Amino acid sequence: MLKRIICFALALVSVFMISGNVSMYSNAETVATLTLTHDEGGIIHFGGDTAGTDVSTMTYIVGSTANFQVDAYTGYYIETVTIGGVSQTVNANASAQVFAFVVAGDTAIHVTFIENGQTVATEMTVKCHVELGNGSVTLPDGSTSGVFDVNSSVTVDIAPGAYYAIDAISLDGQHVEVKNNGAAQSITFTAAPMTNTINNTINVIVDFTFTGVREHGNTNYANSAVQSLGAGYYTKADAIMIAPGKTVSAATADICEALCVDSITVLNADGTTASDSTVFSTGMKINADRFTYNVVVGGDVNADGSVDVSDISAAYASIHGTDLAGGVNYDAALLSATRDSVSVLDVMAMLNVTIDGTAYTLGKNYLPNVKYYGENGVDFVVDIEHDNEIKILQLTDTQIMAMNYARTNGRYLELRNAFFTNAEFSAYEKCLKYVKNAIEQTNPDIIVLTGDNVYGETDDKGIALQTLADYIDSFGIPWAAVYGNHDNESGYGVLGQNKIIMNAKYSIFKPGTVTGNSNYNIALRQNGSIKYMLYMGDTNGCAVLREDVGDGILTSNVDFEHVYTDYGMQSDAQALIKDNMDTLAAANSGTYVPSLMFIHIQAESEAASGLSASYMKELDARNVKGLFHGHIHERSYGYTYTDTNIYCAYGVKTGTYDSYLETSLGGRLITIDASGGMATEKVPYNGN
Repeated sequence: MLKRIICFALALVSVFMISGNVSMYSNAETVATLTLTHDEGGIIHFGGDTAGTDVSTMTYIVGSTANFQVDAYTGYYIETVTIGGVSQTVNANASAQVFAFVVAGDTAIHVTFIENGQTVATEMTVKCHVELGNGSVTLPDGSTSGVFDVNSSVTVDIAPGAYYAIDAISLDGQHVEVKNNGAAQSITFTAAPMTNTINNTINVIVDFTFTGVREHGNTNYANSAVQSLGAGYYTKADAIMIAPGKTVSAATADICEALCVDSITVLNADGTTASDSTVFSTGMKINADRFTYNVVVGGDVNADGSVDVSDISAAYASIHGTDLAGGVNYDAALLSATRDSVSVLDVMAMLNVTIDGTAYTLGKNYLPNVKYYGENGVDFVVDIEHDNEIKILQLTDTQIMAMNYARTNGRYLELRNAFFTNAEFSAYEKCLKYVKNAIEQTNPDIIVLTGDNVYGETDDKGIALQTLADYIDSFGIPWAAVYGNHDNESGYGVLGQNKIIMNAKYSIFKPGTVTGNSNYNIALRQNGSIKYMLYMGDTNGCAVLREDVGDGILTSNVDFEHVYTDYGMQSDAQALIKDNMDTLAAANSGTYVPSLMFIHIQAESEAASGLSASYMKELDARNVKGLFHGHIHERSYGYTYTDTNIYCAYGVKTGTYDSYLETSLGGRLITIDASGGMATEKVPYNGN
C-alpha cells in the first residue's frame, strides 16, 4: 500500500489473548504540520501526486520520516536549506536534492536559491548495488564504493552468481546495455553528474535473473481425476498428472477446478484437438487461459494412456541405458522422485499402479503434510505434525520495488526521491533480511503474506515476485499469500503471478473463480481433526493511474481483464467464504470451526475493504476469531470490530520499501493453543 508519501497513523498493540472475550487497546495518533517556504528560484515538493508542484504545507505522523525534494529552476542553484532552524548540508551542483528528517512536531522548512552561483564539484562518489538476484558488482579493487576525481574514468566489474545472468544495469536509472548474453562483463563511464545524479553520487544498480532449472513444488489432488499439479521432476515444465484411464470429458471439471479456470482445450500429442472420449495419455497438452501444461499419466511411459507390463518393461530397460522417448516420458516414470534417472524404486512404484492403482504426485512431494482437499467447503489441508501450539507468521507489505524496472525515468525519479534517500537498492537489505529475521525468531508452522508483496509497476518481468517466492521457499515452511492493491500492476500479468506462487516449492495457493485472484482457504488439522480454518480474501484495488508516467496497472496489461481495479472484496467473494463456512459446519454436526481471515486492506475501512458491519456480524456468528491485514504501513495496532467478538489487527510492515516507521518493522505472530485460544504479538526486527 501507500503509493504516496502521506503517512496516516501510528498505534501500538501488545500481546492479546482470545478465549472468549478480547480487550481493546486505545490508540493515539499525533499529527504534525510541516510549513515550507522558499525564495525565488525553485520549488519544494514530495514526489508522487506533488511531483513538480510547489507545496507549502504537509502533514506527517510524529515519529515518522519526512522526505522532501528541492528543485531549482534553470539558472538557479540551491543555496541554503533549514529544517526547524537547523542548517542542512547542500551538495555542490545542487540543482536538485532530497532531504529527510524524523518529524518531532510542527516544523518550519525554508530554502533559498542563488542565481548562477553553482560550486563545481571536484569529486564524485560511485556506489555499487545488487538489487535482485545473486552476483557481484564491484570496483576493480573489489570494493563496492569509492571516490573519484570529476571527469575521471570509472570501471565497474559485474559477475553473475552460479545459474544467474545479468538482466539489467543502470546508472541511477539511466540504463546501460547488457552484453555477452548476461555473462560477466565490465562497464566504463565518466565520473561526472548525470541526468539523475544527486548528492554527487553515481549509483550503479544491477539485477540478476535465475537461469538454472528451478525445482517446482506440486499439490496433491489424490481424490480427483487430477492427481497432482506442478512441474515434471525431469522436465521441470508445468504439468498436470492425470489418473490412468480418464477420458477428457470425465476429467475436465476436475482440471478446471485445479487450475481455477472456466474451460480448457485439450490437445493430442500431435497438436490436434482431442475429442471428449479421448483417454488422457502422457505427452498430451492442456491449454488454460494463456498457459500450456504437459499431461503426465503416472507410469504411462510409452504414452498409450494405460499403465501395464509394457510400461514397466520400458522403465526397467531405461535403467540399463535404453532411452525413453521424450522428457515428459521420464516425468511419467520418475514416480519415486529419488533421482534424475529411472531407478528400481520407480519400477516398483509402477507395479503398485498396475496392481492396486496407487496414486503418485509429480516428482518430489515437497509438502507431504499439505493436500488439496476440495470437499466440505475446504480447499487445502495442512496436517500439523506435533501437539504443541500452532504458530502462524504474518508478513505484510514486503512490497519489493525493483527500481531498474521503473517504466519511465520520471517515475524512477519520483520513487527514488520519495523512498531511496539512503541510496540502498538491495532487496535483501530493504526486505529479505526482515523476512529472515521474523521467520528465525518464530519458527512458524505456516507463513501468510497479506498483500503488496511486490510493487507491481516495477515488476513487469516477474523477477521481484519470483525472488520473494524463492527466498521464502528456502526456509522449507508452508506459506500462503493474498494480493494487495499493488501486486497485480505487474505487466507480467496476474495469471503469470499466480503461476509463480503456485509453482513455488512450499506455497499453498489458489486464485479462485470469484472476483479477485486470491480467494481460497486452508484447514489446519491436528491429531486428525480440523483445529482452525484460514480464509484468504482479495480486497483488490489495483488501479489505472498515470499510464504516461508508468504508475499503476496499464490498460494494455496482458491480464487486465482478470484484475478488478476498484477497492474492496466483492460480494461473490464474500459469499464464497460464508458458503464454505456453512458447508463445513454442516459436515461438522452444525458446529462452525473457529477461523481466521487474512486480507490486505483493513476491515475498519468499509469503503476500502468492502467489508460491511453487517457482513462482519455474519462472520462473527460463524465463529471467526480474528482478521489480519496490512495496507497502512505505519499502523500495527489491533482492535475489536464494533459489535462483534472479532479481533482485527494490522500486520507489522516487513521491510523498508515505500513508507515505514523505524520502530515498527518485522512481522506478527498468531498462536493457537491446545484449547483453541488465540494469541497474537508483534515480532519486531531485532537486527539479527
